[in-house]
Amino acid sequence: MTGGREGPVIAPTSATSLGKSGWVVVGTLMLATVLANIASVCMFPQMVALAEEFGRPVNEVVWATAAFHVVATGVGGVAAALGATLGNRRMLTVTLALLLVGSLIAALTTSLTLLVVGRIIQGGAMAVQALAIGIIASYWRGEAMRRAISMIVLAMGLGAVVAYLLSGLIWRTGGNWRTLFWILAGASAVDLFLTLGYIKETKRTKGVRADYVGCVGLVAWAVLLLLPLSQANSWGWNSEKLLGLLLPGIAVLALWVFWELRCSAPLINLRVLKRMGVWQGGVVWLSIAIGLVIPAAAMPYLFQTPVASGFGFGKSLFEVSLALAVSAAVMAFVSALATPVMRTLTAKWTMLLGVSFGLAGFGLAYAHGSMWLTLLWVAATGMPPALAGSASYTVAAEAVLPEEGILVSTIYNTAAGLGSSIASAVVGYVLTIREVAVEVATPDGSESAFFPADQTYTWSALIIGGIAVSGMLAVLTIRQKHLRAAARASDVATVRAHN
Repeated sequence: MTGGREGPVIAPTSATSLGKSGWVVVGTLMLATVLANIASVCMFPQMVALAEEFGRPVNEVVWATAAFHVVATGVGGVAAALGATLGNRRMLTVTLALLLVGSLIAALTTSLTLLVVGRIIQGGAMAVQALAIGIIASYWRGEAMRRAISMIVLAMGLGAVVAYLLSGLIWRTGGNWRTLFWILAGASAVDLFLTLGYIKETKRTKGVRADYVGCVGLVAWAVLLLLPLSQANSWGWNSEKLLGLLLPGIAVLALWVFWELRCSAPLINLRVLKRMGVWQGGVVWLSIAIGLVIPAAAMPYLFQTPVASGFGFGKSLFEVSLALAVSAAVMAFVSALATPVMRTLTAKWTMLLGVSFGLAGFGLAYAHGSMWLTLLWVAATGMPPALAGSASYTVAAEAVLPEEGILVSTIYNTAAGLGSSIASAVVGYVLTIREVAVEVATPDGSESAFFPADQTYTWSALIIGGIAVSGMLAVLTIRQKHLRAAARASDVATVRAHN
């Protein structure tokens, strides 16, 4: 970010300790981050319930998740710039209001279409993470800042764990997915009150430019490409409806790349992306997101498919929620070990080790006949973000100038968001390639219900393993001597800037 400061100094600056009031601020930011991450993953355990209630196939139901992540990807790219120009507290208030409104729409809806609308509005809430970091950077320095940021990182993982456990507990006590949104709405209102009452506005910065065209363009081509992909089995690959979205999507993607290469303040700096150590991290984050979302979206169907199918486990939504929480818990626990592992193995080899756990997708593909074995494979998918995700930032830090760190963060966040959106659409496509009829008991007697066939889980898991291989190959192209040269150039540039 560039430009001069304007307006009075409102938020405290350069504080080196949190203090009692500081912990209130951190707690408020943590709650906002937890709520945004709950919204991000809360629909995964509910996929089967949504399909049953609305009578819609999985390729339509997945858009209750995909729509959220597409919007979150675009908004995340401009959140930091908006916070800097309009004020981080003001933008945090807006994003919490969006989460509140989206949650109310989702809680009150009686149609899948309105649920997706509510989820689109909720997608704007993922900006809270960038805004929280902006507020922390304005309030504190040194150890206090590092401690506060670590609390936000903890809240990210905690949100996923809470979302899965909360989904199971709500079902167990007689509630449904609407209850989850009512809780989100109430908690958002509380955090909105805390934000207005306890967080002071940060300094605003002149001259910070946000790439709104790039943001809209990214969301546009993502929807135009991913929607027909998810619906291909229903519409047909040669249908006018599919081609009418897919071909314009390819054109918009080409125009978006053209714009990003020529924009002075692009949403994704493609010139930075091409550097050694940076583009590899982008590939790794894409593989991390796909490796997390595919099992989260597909496994609920496998777990809840009746035993009579010959391959399903016939589990309840409560048990499904606990199973999905395993991966999130592993990610939260192992994240704390990433730093000491990097000291031992170096950042590059920690990246490789983390991504290699994605090879569990091959195990899941060919050995998912046991619930406990399936849980083992799913748990392994929590390792890549914990190890490779953390190490990717360390590797990139050696390849770019210090002031370009925010650009790398935006690139990686966008890669993760796109990976989540792509994975949701892919699951919608793969699970509808082949279905089987299974007799299920209903209040009116026995009737046939259709579930994704066993082979579709094999194909989904093979994608997880395949994308992990691509991530590993990308990491292996990192050359330490090139990174060291980049680091020396960065140091020289920093010294010259200060002189």
